[in-house]
Amino acid sequence: MSPVMTFLAPEATMAWAVGQCADARKLAKQLKDARLARLTEIRQQIAKSPCKQASEDRLSSYSVPTLGSTGLLYKFGEEIILTTAGNSWKMTEKMEPPESPWTNTHAFFALSRGFRYYDYDGKPWEALSATEVLRLVRRGKLIPPTRAEIKDRSKGDVVTKMVAIIQTLWFVMQCMARWSQNLPMTQLEVMTLAYTAITLVIYAFWWEKPLNVACPIRVPYIAPLEMTPTDRILARIFPSGDDSTSFRAVGALVPVVAAAVAFTIFGTIHCIAWLYSFPTSMERTLWRVSALAVLCIPLAVMMLPIFDRHQWIDFDNMTPFLTYMFMISLVLFSLSFSTLRALPVEAYRTVRWTEFLPHV
Repeated sequence: MSPVMTFLAPEATMAWAVGQCADARKLAKQLKDARLARLTEIRQQIAKSPCKQASEDRLSSYSVPTLGSTGLLYKFGEEIILTTAGNSWKMTEKMEPPESPWTNTHAFFALSRGFRYYDYDGKPWEALSATEVLRLVRRGKLIPPTRAEIKDRSKGDVVTKMVAIIQTLWFVMQCMARWSQNLPMTQLEVMTLAYTAITLVIYAFWWEKPLNVACPIRVPYIAPLEMTPTDRILARIFPSGDDSTSFRAVGALVPVVAAAVAFTIFGTIHCIAWLYSFPTSMERTLWRVSALAVLCIPLAVMMLPIFDRHQWIDFDNMTPFLTYMFMISLVLFSLSFSTLRALPVEAYRTVRWTEFLPHV
């Protein structure tokens, strides 16, 4: 989502983050299972080959000096190859399953269309969907990049995230300190606190997501094979066009619940200013009605399918509902700035931090 959309509809962004995190964890598990299944398949193919029996029956028949002759090398070339393959099979048999390099970061990267097909001339072809990435891993055609390589392409590192979180938590501490000393906050600070709460949740669910990756990872183009029944199921789980969770399907319960929680948090924090002083009674009424609307209406809409089995709520078309919530948020945003023209005297007082220090 764009920064403008995040600012205008933070609740939708939070629902998007929660749903995408759930998709990433699910995809990461499927990628790990596909990789292990591919390794198991390779081991079974090696075990069924004649290399094992050949290495055991013929290795003792030839000594190293005998194999030094050119004629014997030509004569027994097949046996030498079989012996080498058999020894490789023995080494493979003793190997433990390596730790899967497919992590949640890789899954986020795949959901964000970070892998892209390139043709033989080095020109970009098309971005790989999550279904295509999973299909290539199952066929053993895609080697995952390291986490360091993906993080190197990301614009958000741990230091940047920590600085943003520290600044956010500092603002939350100031709000809590003003509340403990009975100092009122302005309506603008209340609205900022609501955005802050949503931002912290988004950071938590997108902590492992690469941010603003501009350079994709190149994948040589491979002609797709005929889809298997498993691939058809995966195509339904991750439809082409957009691999991230959104309000597309009625069964997408995770983003729906996340949106309800986000609207509840956003509306509850705005209700903090219920008894605040406003320049006019009209502005006070607009604030209270808008705060209650943000708090109650989304919960009612999300819970209607629970009490009514008839599927009359279409989550495939959430545009009218989101437009309505956007208008309410715009009213709260406008009131946050309009009330700055007549603030109470206590709003200009700063927090006395020395009161929180013992023996000072």
